Amino acid sequence: MLIRNKHLPKKPLSNDIFLVEYPKSGITWLCFLISNSIISNENNNSIKVTFYNIQQLISDVHMSRDVPIKNLWNTNTPRFIKSHYKYKQDYSNIIYLVRDPLSVMTSYYNYLSGLGKLNCSFFDFVRSKEYGIDRWIDHVNSWTKSIKNGQRLHIVKYEELISNPQATLENLFNNVGIKISSDAIISAIKSSSLIEMKKQERIYRNHNPFYHLNFVRKGGNNSDDVDSIVKDYVERKTKNIIRSLEL
Repeated sequence: MLIRNKHLPKKPLSNDIFLVEYPKSGITWLCFLISNSIISNENNNSIKVTFYNIQQLISDVHMSRDVPIKNLWNTNTPRFIKSHYKYKQDYSNIIYLVRDPLSVMTSYYNYLSGLGKLNCSFFDFVRSKEYGIDRWIDHVNSWTKSIKNGQRLHIVKYEELISNPQATLENLFNNVGIKISSDAIISAIKSSSLIEMKKQERIYRNHNPFYHLNFVRKGGNNSDDVDSIVKDYVERKTKNIIRSLEL
């Protein structure tokens, strides 16, 4: 049976904030940063963000539509809900995370290869209709060119999150109207460092025999070793978006 509005929680709220990305644009890290910022701001020492509980803090609508009304941190902040869907008119409040397309392709290829879902070269992957660069272009354009009146959009650039995480998070929280102290954001950045996230993923993996991923890789720009032919292909396909979004 077709589930209507499967992109929404079963009980949507008018102030829900949807964190949206094309897969492998860095949303897990952003979820850790947002969660740690709110928890640190509340001086709540009873909660630590981990790979085990991140779904309870920021629910993934692809995994479950049963999103709790109150988040695990139990504050008056709106619910943050993770999504990979293309443009949806009934997402009223959106934070859209966008990343350098070649880095996305590289990370997505490594991720799906680790799951055993691919048997192709990287160039074939980039050109594929199911996962490749045309899908990325379609996804980004759907969110950056289709917003209707009444929808609120805040774009986060992954590269700015890397180069200046404090300013990027301060702008995000100020824009969506959540009061978070600078000290809380600084603490969240430390708690969400690459080293700390790798540590948390390692603990989760060691105690879950069904988890075999290395979801947290090196971060940053991971496309340095890509063949120049593939780079040129991606650059040609994405130059208009790169220019318009200043990626």
